[in-house]
Amino acid sequence: MTRGGGAAVVLAVALLVSNATPPGSSRAAVPETGDAARAQLAVGHAARAVALFERALERSPEDPDLLAGLAAALILRARQTGSLRDVVLALDAAETARARHGDHRAASIVSEQAAAELLSAEGCPDEQPRWTDLLAAIGSSPSPDGAARAVESLVRHWPARSRDLLIDVLLAGGDGPPEVAAWSSARRRFAAERIAAVLREIAGGPPLAALAGELDERGRPRAPALRDALAAWRQGQDAHRRGDFEAAAAAFRAAAERARDAGSALAPIARYRLAVAVYLRQDFTRARALLEGLLAETDTPTGDRMLAADVLRMQGLLESSAGRLAAARLPLERAARSYAAMGERDFASYTRAMLAETGQRLGDSENAWRHRVLALRESACGGNPFRRRMMILEASLAATLDEAPRAAAVLADAALAVEGPAPPGGLAEVLLQRAAARARIGELDGASEDLLRAASDVAAVPDVATRERLEIEIAAARLKVAAAAGERRLPDGARDAVAWFERKGRRLRLAELLLARARIEMRRNRLRRAERDLERAIGEFERSREELDDTRLRIAYRELSSSLFDEMVRLQAILRNRPGKALGFAERGRAHELARGRGPAAAAVRVIPDPGRWARRLPRDATLVYFVTLPRRLLAWRLARGAVSFRAVDVTSRELARRVVALRDALAGNDENPLLRESASLAELLFGPWRTGIAGSRVLLVSPDGPLHALPFAVLQGAAGRGFLIEDVAPAIVPSAALVLGSARIAHDCPAVTPRALVIGDPAFDRARYPLLARLEGAAREARTVAAAWPESRLLAGEQATRGAFLEHAGAFGVIHFAGHAIADPVDPARSRLLLAGDDELAAGEVAEARLVRGAAIVLAACSTAGGRITRGEGTLALARPFLAAGAGAVIASLWELPDDDAGSLLVPFHRELAAGMPAPLALQRAQQRMLSAANGERTPVRAWSAFEVWLGRCGLAGLDDRARPGERTRR
Repeated sequence: MTRGGGAAVVLAVALLVSNATPPGSSRAAVPETGDAARAQLAVGHAARAVALFERALERSPEDPDLLAGLAAALILRARQTGSLRDVVLALDAAETARARHGDHRAASIVSEQAAAELLSAEGCPDEQPRWTDLLAAIGSSPSPDGAARAVESLVRHWPARSRDLLIDVLLAGGDGPPEVAAWSSARRRFAAERIAAVLREIAGGPPLAALAGELDERGRPRAPALRDALAAWRQGQDAHRRGDFEAAAAAFRAAAERARDAGSALAPIARYRLAVAVYLRQDFTRARALLEGLLAETDTPTGDRMLAADVLRMQGLLESSAGRLAAARLPLERAARSYAAMGERDFASYTRAMLAETGQRLGDSENAWRHRVLALRESACGGNPFRRRMMILEASLAATLDEAPRAAAVLADAALAVEGPAPPGGLAEVLLQRAAARARIGELDGASEDLLRAASDVAAVPDVATRERLEIEIAAARLKVAAAAGERRLPDGARDAVAWFERKGRRLRLAELLLARARIEMRRNRLRRAERDLERAIGEFERSREELDDTRLRIAYRELSSSLFDEMVRLQAILRNRPGKALGFAERGRAHELARGRGPAAAAVRVIPDPGRWARRLPRDATLVYFVTLPRRLLAWRLARGAVSFRAVDVTSRELARRVVALRDALAGNDENPLLRESASLAELLFGPWRTGIAGSRVLLVSPDGPLHALPFAVLQGAAGRGFLIEDVAPAIVPSAALVLGSARIAHDCPAVTPRALVIGDPAFDRARYPLLARLEGAAREARTVAAAWPESRLLAGEQATRGAFLEHAGAFGVIHFAGHAIADPVDPARSRLLLAGDDELAAGEVAEARLVRGAAIVLAACSTAGGRITRGEGTLALARPFLAAGAGAVIASLWELPDDDAGSLLVPFHRELAAGMPAPLALQRAQQRMLSAANGERTPVRAWSAFEVWLGRCGLAGLDDRARPGERTRR
């Protein structure tokens, strides 16, 4: 971003680099990573600094100095890449740092700068005259020149409102503002002529100018037909205000016909109002036809550009309402540009806000924030304060969806600070949003205060329906705050709120309230009531999931999903001592994302079997350990052939995450002793008395949860108290037990995969688009060697590795190997992608729809393809997961970044084992075991062989029942 304000970021960087660490900071615990991040920030390497600060915060998430550093790095990255979403995340990080340590200067500076980036006006006139002052000046100016100057200023600042004012003049001021009613007849005619002349200059074409010529010397309409048209227009306006859109459509149709008979320029404007009324009646087909006809007339070099922009905006709104979001973008873009070219800031900002909402629903967060910020900057120059308040409020909600709750609270504060009148209930809407943001960051007292103020504002709302809706929203918010605060009493209105959302069919909102009520009932030890509420909530949630087409909304509601299933699992396993039933609910929650898709995996998980059958379906030499992480406990189930056992471990999810990070940090060091200590400690914590039984298996299936997704299970200590787990058993990740164990006839449903390999190596991606990424010579060599390991293969390298070539060949090969760059999007995982030749990419959302060979083995030899955003319940949303949804039997993916040459040392031997018929988990185990010792007998660094893990999907267990042992080969 090139706009001013860089000095603030430079100062923040200087404070960080000079070790401006507040008293009590824990930065000293992570000096190497923190100092490295500051060094990268000081020399302008924003992307590297962000990565290093995030790594340091994994170990010290409360450190305000690190949070402020991350905020500064995000701001700098935003300036380098234009990513406005980074500004939102920077604001959130800076506000979190200030909450941890209020007088931290660097955090304050970056927070203020980030807020300014989002909210400040840009390119506004030095002084913005008030609309009402200009209206008064037009009528009271003693000279025509003074009135003309007032008209010029009024039209240039508010073109669209001035056109409406011209129609008010035609109506003789009867429906216009009081200032217009006070104008003399001569001044009314004079103003109409001047308004029309300036509008003709701004909007082009003669239609608006012709309106002024239709007035007599008293400033009143000449033709009787035009007077009839204006009378019908007034009736249409009145009906529209009442919400009677049927009557409004009839009146505006009559107005258009009378105006056409009079030859008046009012006719097309009346037809536009008719189209709006028809749209509000939900008659989209008729509205679309009316708008298309109007656009053909107005979108010409001599047409009314203002009306053409209005028509384009309505076309975009109509397409969006009809669910055609991609089709809505083009007319909205054209309308926004047209409004901006005419100087119509108010409508330009409003249209930009509509574009932001459309982008948000399409999952295009980056473009959504670009339009959102443009809208906020335009609206800051004046215009409608209600719209600006609502735009900032929408930005606050978007920040919540981006998991930046402190940024959301700051934006809600800004919405409350907008000067200007609010419609009845408008203040309550803003207070409700701020209360939600405050509750999310734990400021429950502040949230309660906002709800009290909102209730006071709602009491004065005259419209009964609006007042009822807001009262229900306040009652719902109070119920959620009470549940979060640990209260044992249901607040007033809770029952009414639940009933209202049930009556309205608002399933997701109803599920939220039932969850909150269940939490309070559990504190009161009313377990049956809590169970009923949770069962209802889960049912409502599952029925509504298919309605969530917006990727970002699905991410936001995963928090609700995980909370629902976590509470039900806790209720069943801990409070009611029914671990078997708890396991069924845990899997029901975990399988959601795969069940939503249309890929082959979806059918396998939609019908979830009785968990008691899973143990009988396991191969003889396999053990499944299934984890659920709750805030204060770790739950674990062990399933072996015909046996199920359960244990609960008293460890918080935060402590578990700390220990996983400690093990990964030890992996990065040169001393193996810290790694061995962490490895032994975690192995005992996770497996405890089961370790001996696990060692007797050939394959260990692990279904991890929460922070355990980041754990390389292969490096945990072996059963005998020495060595690594990989020396005893082959670990494999199971994202959904139902997916892997859902078929009772694996051998029948999963035929042998054809041993043919499609190999993609070092695609010639667009270096101009990704200047920080280099071509991968090691990946190119690896691809050639892997292709040679298979009796039949096809190599797509360099310029040949296009998206079209991949999609054309993917369905014909049982093995696919990708060696190249992967880009992870932590906020919207569906936009994570593999880079291919030219500007081609393969997004995660597209992979899930690919036609893969059933049970195919996929190797993703790119960085962090098994890592990614971790959500409770459903697990990591990595690039590996979409391939499983598309029907892959096994995905081999990496947990962290690797040097270009390192991957091939492991993956080439893996492919040789796979090509010889070894199942994927055993093939990877064999390759890793060989890397444990180099040719001279010295141990290879653990990090070099432990980055990759196997994820199993449908048909992932094929071949394991043949009891493959070292030295044996089986059908994969």
